[in-house]
Amino acid sequence: MSIDSTAIIIKWVARGLPLSAVLTADTGVEREETYAFQPIFQRWMDRHHIVH
Repeated sequence: MSIDSTAIIIKWVARGLPLSAVLTADTGVEREETYAFQPIFQRWMDRHHIVH
């Protein structure tokens, strides 16, 4: 859930392109901010009907 991959997902959806699922992997060494952002982005994906 890096800044780049998050931006690509948002831009993809904004263009109206289909996106069926987003897969993430927890390396265990992510920044604290990344873990804090995860539920926020998961709610956004829920609102856009993206499986995660």
